Amino acid sequence: MISLTYAQLAAIDETVARRMVLKVYHDLGDNVSRTARNLSCSHNTVRKWVSRDRDNVGLQDRSRRPHNCPRQTSADVEKLVVRERKKTNFGRVRLAHHLRRQYDVALSPQTVRNILRRCNLSQPQKKRGKFRAMRTHDWQSLYPLQHFQIDLKHILDLKSLPIEVYKHLKGHKLPPYQWTAIDPVTRTKFLAYSFQKSFTNGLAFLLLIHLWLRAFGFFHTLFFQTDWGEEFGGKSLRKLERLQKRVFDPANVQLKRIRKGRWTDNAYVERTHRSDDEEFHAPTSTRILDLNDHFRFALQWTHTFNCQRPHFGRTMNAKTRRQLELTGLGGNGCRNSPQDAVVAASLEPS
Repeated sequence: MISLTYAQLAAIDETVARRMVLKVYHDLGDNVSRTARNLSCSHNTVRKWVSRDRDNVGLQDRSRRPHNCPRQTSADVEKLVVRERKKTNFGRVRLAHHLRRQYDVALSPQTVRNILRRCNLSQPQKKRGKFRAMRTHDWQSLYPLQHFQIDLKHILDLKSLPIEVYKHLKGHKLPPYQWTAIDPVTRTKFLAYSFQKSFTNGLAFLLLIHLWLRAFGFFHTLFFQTDWGEEFGGKSLRKLERLQKRVFDPANVQLKRIRKGRWTDNAYVERTHRSDDEEFHAPTSTRILDLNDHFRFALQWTHTFNCQRPHFGRTMNAKTRRQLELTGLGGNGCRNSPQDAVVAASLEPS
């Protein structure tokens, strides 16, 4: 009687297929079995649409939403998530931690993600090219405070700072350059500031890190990884060899360079620049009026980052550096060396 099956009709138009079920059903004398056999569908399918038609509830799909959702997040909590998202621009992991710490609201990162998606606040991720670089760190063989990624940051950047902060920093003639070194294993960070971008300042910063570590009893080989900027020796291999032989070999320090054009080799120090902008420069700089204020706030931020701020990188699990030391692990699952207890004491305020 019918050349097309119910499934074939439904693939074309579901409403037409359901009306066809009713038409065949009535044409065959209201016989469920013959209708199902004719349209190659189940008896329950025929009964369902006949019952819907008899009750005059329409042939459209009904909502499958449950009548009761006891675990659904309340509207007030959803409004709080949306408000804090717009205020902080945190991702789901950091936002969940922020809500738990500031408002005692316990939500999983997945729940926060779902709320942001429903409110159209999820930022689509840009598709990145595949990065097949060799690993720059053998995590299991590195001691804490052994391998440092080092870079220079130009603080006066309109792309990363609000316009009022940019004008304030420029008007008060505060240091425009920030020298940053970070240990990927423990997330320990060193900061210094200068008015000039020069090789002299770059060399002084490297030696400052070296002397600080040696003063606290760290005598293992240190690795300083930088880009090819002139402030770190430039692109002349002869100059780099001379610098290594005369300055850093006697200090048991090895200079390393990232691959040219591959900023991802220095990803940890590049990412921490964003944290500096969001959590230090942008909210604090307008209160800085002179150099004394600048260094006081910078010292507070360094202590906060090294000892109090939770970290959300791989295997850090929103723990502070101090919490990682208490569990006996550095970042990325590395076991702390016995000397690391010295660092814990040195980073705590006196």
